[in-house]
Amino acid sequence: PGATLRVTAAARSNAMAGRDIEDHAVVLLEGGGARCLVETGYLYPAPHSVFDLHYSLRTERHFFAVRGPDALEISDDSRARRVVALPTINAPLYPHFVADVLDRAARGAAPMAGLDDLAAAVALVEAAYAAAPLPAASH
Repeated sequence: PGATLRVTAAARSNAMAGRDIEDHAVVLLEGGGARCLVETGYLYPAPHSVFDLHYSLRTERHFFAVRGPDALEISDDSRARRVVALPTINAPLYPHFVADVLDRAARGAAPMAGLDDLAAAVALVEAAYAAAPLPAASH
């Protein structure tokens, strides 16, 4: 929390659909002594709100890996593993998000994330786009 992130590398492709927008992207972020690789795309053939999930996170003592839309595997350095049932996609969390926003507004409390947070996120997206221009569309 509070670390300033910066884009250190990025790549985008529009090879699948050949349009003026990416269908696959990768970005490497760095900040606060940590690195993060984010990969996303629109390549998985599936209905609405079904995603190709490959999220993982490594901390000093644990490895967290999403194993599906409702399963998180947690491994520790002793190689002990457990699977926790919880939603790993955002669609089931919308009612909780809306309830939190309405509650905070009713109490006059600050939002969980403010405009400065949004501006920082948009700056990262813009930096990733600038670091990875697309080839000309083929369609």
